[in-house]
Amino acid sequence: MSMNIDGSLSVLAEEAVKIDEIDEALVRQELETAQRKSTEGSEVDKAENLIRVEVCDALLKALSGGH
Repeated sequence: MSMNIDGSLSVLAEEAVKIDEIDEALVRQELETAQRKSTEGSEVDKAENLIRVEVCDALLKALSGGH
């Protein structure tokens, strides 16, 4: 990781997959689970589930060709 002057963050992908290898149905299922759990448990649990929501949103955006 490196922080850029403009405040953005660059992250190196140690592990990457091709878009066509991502199962959209599985991502949607994970998103629903993470959204449901984002209001449960400890503050750490909530934060981790909100991160899961953000990752799933990004995956769905990538799958739809969104920018």
